[in-house]
Amino acid sequence: MKINIFFSIELAFNVLLIFEAMSLIFLFPDSVADSVGKQFEIISLILLRDAFKEFGHYLGDVNISGFFLCPDRVL
Repeated sequence: MKINIFFSIELAFNVLLIFEAMSLIFLFPDSVADSVGKQFEIISLILLRDAFKEFGHYLGDVNISGFFLCPDRVL
């Protein structure tokens, strides 16, 4: 069975980015400094999500069947 273990991380970052974008909309009228800080936070989340996405492409699909049951497997 082959699964991509980084899909769940990408999904979590997508949900978090949607939430942060919605909160940015409500911060615009309040303070310029708060909205700029929120924009930096969103940019850092986008970069971190892209890093995990590229790391997932680098590793590819991982075969997890019997991974922990192999006693002579050295990491």
